[in-house]
Amino acid sequence: MPVEDYGYWMNTKIAAAIMAVVVLLTASLAQQRSPVADPEAQRILDKAARAEGGDNVLATLRTLRLTGVTYSSSSHVLGDFESIIRFPDKFRDTFVTTAGRTLRFGFDGTESWKRSFGEGSTGLPRLQLLLPAAQSQLRYTEAKFMGQRMLGKQKTYVVRVLVHGQTSRADYYYDPVNYLLLQVDTVSEVGPITYRVSHFQEIDGLKLPREWSFGDNRTVISSIKLNPHIDDKQFKKPK
Repeated sequence: MPVEDYGYWMNTKIAAAIMAVVVLLTASLAQQRSPVADPEAQRILDKAARAEGGDNVLATLRTLRLTGVTYSSSSHVLGDFESIIRFPDKFRDTFVTTAGRTLRFGFDGTESWKRSFGEGSTGLPRLQLLLPAAQSQLRYTEAKFMGQRMLGKQKTYVVRVLVHGQTSRADYYYDPVNYLLLQVDTVSEVGPITYRVSHFQEIDGLKLPREWSFGDNRTVISSIKLNPHIDDKQFKKPK
């Protein structure tokens, strides 16, 4: 494989893996509410959950379908993706590269799975950038307020969380005025990653980001559909 092709392939593979981490909305296997946060972290998460949509809106959310494009270096297209979610605990992400190769990642309600060019593996991380605070009681085993930090000239509140089944913690940066998510710092299979979240749009009472960036890569959501019909078989782990 030529060097330039190998570099492009690795960049595509990393972007696809990161994309899969980004859009996961799977709930924890623990389905009961329990106090996992310190008082200040809980206050921030409660306000952030209300900013994301509140209990009345989230209670009506059953399925979600997103489609978009991932770019490298701002303008070079790496591929298209589709994410389908059935709340509270199933999802499937499909990433199709510009070379026509397909990667799929999912969680069938019990087990994580990945299908990469005909080869399967398990053990996907379950970080979330969409509606994280609204799911915090179900998904986090702990949440701690880390104080205020500056993102450029903007002050933020930082909550460090640990998701059920994970060993690496993630820092969530929230706007202290509107309590929407601005950034997440974490560690993935490709090393430390910072996600910057932006372009929030309200759709039927939910506030969802239409764009996020990670390193030189940028993902832009082109379509968000709430409660579409999705056959449960689409989340099944491939054999």
